Amino acid sequence: MDKLIYKSWDDITISLYKQILEITEDKQLSATEINLAILALLMGIEEDEIYDYSVEEIQNLLPGLAFLNDFKFNQNWNSKKIVINGRNYSVETDLQKMTIAQYVDFQTYWAKKDNVKFLSNLLSCFIIPKGCKYNEGYDIAELIDTIENNLPITTANSILFFFLKESVTSIRAIQICLDWMLNRKKTKENQEQIMKLQIQMNQLFQEVFNGFL
Repeated sequence: MDKLIYKSWDDITISLYKQILEITEDKQLSATEINLAILALLMGIEEDEIYDYSVEEIQNLLPGLAFLNDFKFNQNWNSKKIVINGRNYSVETDLQKMTIAQYVDFQTYWAKKDNVKFLSNLLSCFIIPKGCKYNEGYDIAELIDTIENNLPITTANSILFFFLKESVTSIRAIQICLDWMLNRKKTKENQEQIMKLQIQMNQLFQEVFNGFL
């Protein structure tokens, strides 16, 4: 095969994206070795096979890597459903509608502070097979694998960005409501309860979203 299989970021799955990063972050490789390794990856061939190509063939193929320097994703993505590998999935981006189990799992992966490594795990917290409830009626490990090997990195970033953006909006709305309630509740006991909720919401914002948006 002498042509690129992957010609844009929309063709690059999460799994492939990780492989590209691994190559580009390898300090032991020269710029030429990095380009050849990525070229082989995007052609779907073994890395050692690329060295059988002539200089002229490589020169003709290298321009196909230009898209790698212009990564973009849809920051205005907004949908409650998605199709992955021919199967329909629901996308739950409303923080207030998430179950405790969903939120705890999301927090667990987010706390690892490696969004690239755990991107598929994070997405599995709110991408759910249509007709199912979270982690019920399907194999979540299988879902993570499906996301990892079939979802384009551009779509993955769009969904995660939208979820975080919407979640920040929800948290701020709740905080405004708590402020209003605090002003209305006159008894010391009620004020103390509301203030505790405010502290919890602030902690939630700091732990999960601070530094991302």
